[in-house]
Amino acid sequence: MCGIATIYNYQHSCEIDHEELRVIRDHMIARGPDGAGHWYSADGRIGLAHRRLSIMDLSEHGAQPMCSADGRYVITTVPTLNRTNSIGYAYRPPALCSYNL
Repeated sequence: MCGIATIYNYQHSCEIDHEELRVIRDHMIARGPDGAGHWYSADGRIGLAHRRLSIMDLSEHGAQPMCSADGRYVITTVPTLNRTNSIGYAYRPPALCSYNL
């Protein structure tokens, strides 16, 4: 199990509440006690959060949210135990995951 959360602000003039996203993420600690991460867009309107349960890849290479090599794309996923390791774009995360992009 892992836990993911996203907050998106539809209004152009307001940033999301960073503390609210951290509270949501940390409320899922039972789903992912091995790590936590977050990412905020440059304009402050989008936030991604992740709680990690390490099963196969115990390294920091599975830390999330993950960014593409050029930094243009950011993704957070719920890992699965399969061999999928590419989503078509020049993006190859080091951990085993299922992707929703």
